[in-house]
Amino acid sequence: MDDKIITNHQLFTFTGLSLLGGSLLVISASVAGVAKQDAWISPLIVLVLGILMMCLYGYLGTRYEGLTLVGICQRIFGKWLGKIVGACYFIFIFTTTYGIPWWIGNFGTHVMSETPVPIIILPYAAALVIAVYYGIEAIVRMSELAYIFVTVLFVLSIVLVLPNARIEYMKPILENGIAPVLKGVCLLLPFIVFPGIVLLMFFPRHASDVSGGKKAIIKGFVWCGSVVFITVLVSGLVLGNDVVAKSSFPTLQLATEINVGTLLTRFEYAISSIWTVTEFMVGIFFFYSSVTSLAELIGLKDHKKIAMPLGFIVLLLAWIVYPNTNEQLNWVNVGYTPEVTLFGFILPVIMVIVYQIKKVFNR
Repeated sequence: MDDKIITNHQLFTFTGLSLLGGSLLVISASVAGVAKQDAWISPLIVLVLGILMMCLYGYLGTRYEGLTLVGICQRIFGKWLGKIVGACYFIFIFTTTYGIPWWIGNFGTHVMSETPVPIIILPYAAALVIAVYYGIEAIVRMSELAYIFVTVLFVLSIVLVLPNARIEYMKPILENGIAPVLKGVCLLLPFIVFPGIVLLMFFPRHASDVSGGKKAIIKGFVWCGSVVFITVLVSGLVLGNDVVAKSSFPTLQLATEINVGTLLTRFEYAISSIWTVTEFMVGIFFFYSSVTSLAELIGLKDHKKIAMPLGFIVLLLAWIVYPNTNEQLNWVNVGYTPEVTLFGFILPVIMVIVYQIKKVFNR
């Protein structure tokens, strides 16, 4: 079977949707809470930093064509240390995976308050398992369709809500200096940049064009970063910083401002559908990577054999992992953020340094 099955356009759409994930719905509140009226500046800085990180991930991948992230770890650090590092990456990916269905359940109870959480997350977990069974080719083809759906609805939403914008909500610019903006940058990096390291489970092993694929990853991130920037900017312009910072789902509240005659009312359901699609894509992104990385670590040739057991574990943990929203937010601050910074920034930098040192000594 030919592993080189992902085209550049598919890699672009898959990267963009996977990195965007659930950030579309909730990230505006976090950034506005620290950066106030300057929240829109933070995504611009993250765009630049994110491009640099995508270049770093692409550099690592192109040095070891045909290998996944787990294989790259073993090649750089040696068999045993590399396996340990690879196992740590699996743990990071898997712990992130089961947190995603929890968000689906949490949001589901927000819009369907009488529906039990297990009923909401069960179809989601089942869909993740089915996606693994269908394979990476079906997943990236689906991402192309999802990209069109998300882009069209997002652009339509922004165009319809812009007449309600008030430029005074952005003033005064940098009233409190650059420090709050940088805090906003630190909030964004763990959600839309550092998870990009997991792309090495797909690229370059499954890329049909490695050099073009690296550019596709960068373009995918730029699309993701642009969506986040526009979301944060427009949320602030329409709702104001105080409202955005206090809202659990500011983008959803933003959509309630859309009311064009009798046809385009309750447009928040369109935003909900966008978020559901992007959250499903990031779920596939992490779950597929969990399955394939574990299979590689234990030497299993057919990763699909462990998809169902891991799916059941994801379903169970997603149900019980966070008793409430406060516990989840606490985990994000004290657990997830340091974890993703370690695996998405510190370790990749170390890997590049070790690669360069080995390259010098092997001359």
